[in-house]
Amino acid sequence: MSDVYQLVGKEQRQYVKDGVKKFYCGLHFVSIQGGKDGVEGSAVEKVSCPSKVDPSRLQIGQWYEFKYDIYTMGGKMMARIADFIPYSVE
Repeated sequence: MSDVYQLVGKEQRQYVKDGVKKFYCGLHFVSIQGGKDGVEGSAVEKVSCPSKVDPSRLQIGQWYEFKYDIYTMGGKMMARIADFIPYSVE
C-alpha cells in the first residue's frame, strides 16, 4: 500500500482578491503506517484540494489513495496530486 491516507478534516472558504472571487479548499489527511523522516507514528498532512477535484465528494473518515500527475519543470521531473481514489481498509 502506498500513499494511502485517511481524510480527517476539510476546510473550505471563499474570499475576494483583487476584485476576483476565489475559493480555497484545504484537506487534512492522517497517515498511520510506518515512519517518515525518522519519526514513527501518525502524522497529519495538509494539502490543497486539486482544482479538478470536487471537495463535496470527499468524506471525512474515508481512506484515499493519492493519484499523481507527473510533469517536467525546469528540466526536473515533478509530481502533483491529481485525485483521491477511495480505498478500502480491511
